[in-house]
Amino acid sequence: MKFFAKLQGDVIQEASFTVFGCCAAIACGSAVMVLIRGKSIRDCRLVDECTVCAELNGIPENKYFCAEIAVRALKSLLENCEIKTKY
Repeated sequence: MKFFAKLQGDVIQEASFTVFGCCAAIACGSAVMVLIRGKSIRDCRLVDECTVCAELNGIPENKYFCAEIAVRALKSLLENCEIKTKY
């Protein structure tokens, strides 16, 4: 899973993602997009696996790893965004 974003200052204006996986992985990636659009990088750092699952009104226990993958991809995106906003 990989996330992409367009920033205005430190706010995520647009976000998209690519994923090759099951329906739960697609749903978790989509939930993260909903959660981060229009939010500051700082606010996006608060998104965790529980937040993603809550946005989806829960996911099967055996698919929780999909939320973990989505949050890891988000953290990677945010690190890249912070580097770009510094320069």
